[in-house]
Amino acid sequence: MKRTVLFLCACALAAGLGFFAGSSMQRQEALEQQSYQCAAMLRNAVGKLEELRAAYDPDVMEALISNVYAAYCRADDAELSAALYTLWNALIFDGEALPGHEAALTEALQCGDPQAIETAAREIRSAP
Repeated sequence: MKRTVLFLCACALAAGLGFFAGSSMQRQEALEQQSYQCAAMLRNAVGKLEELRAAYDPDVMEALISNVYAAYCRADDAELSAALYTLWNALIFDGEALPGHEAALTEALQCGDPQAIETAAREIRSAP
């Protein structure tokens, strides 16, 4: 009787540890996927910036804004998320001031530097 109870307790403990390990691995994979998706959206945004550098197109601008928002939603770094949010707002409200700032913004997005993204967003917002 005592062995059966110990065996059942050991099985329950093993099952609990298995579920915990599985859920922990699933959480880690989800974070990695989220980070990959954020990086993909930033690459897409850089591509849209290159298109805008050649010629301004409102549809491309809209796609750029969407890519920045999608990257913001998937950013797992709080500082990067805040910078992308600031950039998203700058593009929505002051997007017409983007011409001339594409190079700096492209560089900031490619390196994923939150300070550089914030600086580029502020330059767009303060452009005449």
